[in-house]
Amino acid sequence: MITVIIFNTIAVFFAWLESSGVFKHGLKVSIISIFTFLALRFDYGNDYPGYLNFYLEINSYKNIDLKDINIKGFEYGWLFLNLLFGKLFGKVGFFVLTAALAAFTSITLYKFIKRYVPSQFYWLAVFYYVFNYETMLILCSAMRQAVAITFFILAFDYLANKKLAKYLVLILIASMFHSSAIFLLLLYMINILNIRVNKIQIVLLLVVFASAMTYQQFVKLQLFEFTSVVLNFYSIYEKGEFGEISFGLGFAINLIILLTTLYILSTSKSNRSKLYSIIIVTSILIIPLSIVNPMTTRLNYFLLPIMMTIYPNTIIAIKNKLVKLIFIWVLVLFTIYSFINFHNSPIHGPYYKVYKTWFVSSLLNE
Repeated sequence: MITVIIFNTIAVFFAWLESSGVFKHGLKVSIISIFTFLALRFDYGNDYPGYLNFYLEINSYKNIDLKDINIKGFEYGWLFLNLLFGKLFGKVGFFVLTAALAAFTSITLYKFIKRYVPSQFYWLAVFYYVFNYETMLILCSAMRQAVAITFFILAFDYLANKKLAKYLVLILIASMFHSSAIFLLLLYMINILNIRVNKIQIVLLLVVFASAMTYQQFVKLQLFEFTSVVLNFYSIYEKGEFGEISFGLGFAINLIILLTTLYILSTSKSNRSKLYSIIIVTSILIIPLSIVNPMTTRLNYFLLPIMMTIYPNTIIAIKNKLVKLIFIWVLVLFTIYSFINFHNSPIHGPYYKVYKTWFVSSLLNE
């Protein structure tokens, strides 16, 4: 945990230097810090061993017949990358692949921040990315989805400017690494409707959400067939028993932050605020689906990186300086609180507390 805090602090500090006008290349140094952390990681995250074992197994075959290979959960885009890097670099190719994907993510991240985040808030965008465990740490483990999410970040410009052909191509490529990316086509369909969220709709959203949380059993019965068919890529995670899902203080605070952001955006005249509102509403509405299938919360992983620009632009829209300051501090403190809880979690904590590099791997000595 200490290592990730050091890397994250360096990243945020240099981004802040550029935000403050002290060092014009601060964001670049910040991104290099993130790249280094992502590129050198080894056995970091719950799913890392599974990805490494898949790479070694798939490259152990002399003649590959895809019909005879169990690649459930590993789409063909990921399979191709594993075979390509195995062919080029042998057993250590997985580490080269990890570094290459880290470079892809880092470059895309840099361009996205430069284009969509006001310069005075570069530090906040980087802070959110590195300390919000769902935008960086979880994706150190969920490697296929990390690739798909990076393609979505690339496609965001085409979503914002309503360029269907280019957006469609990138989302289809993303789905070759994680089939859940197909749901992102829905964002485009909603965006072209030019819907502007107003205060009445926010209240209605809150009522619908509160009702779904109160009557979970009913929601499960109504949505079970939908999630089984439309979200069948998560069917392997569904459980037969319908237990109640409880949400604690952290969930409540996060919902308040999202609803506050949505309210502020509803008062903004910016055209982009419409798209930002759609993303927040979609993120909130995904939660009831998790009542039926908890793994559908992973759909939110696609949307969370966009919060790097949504929050800064929301803060700019706040006129009252005191409210602006309170919003920033609540966001920062909540993110840190979630970061600490993540590392203390019995599910994820043990897999993230110790950061190792692939220099210690026995594969380098074979």
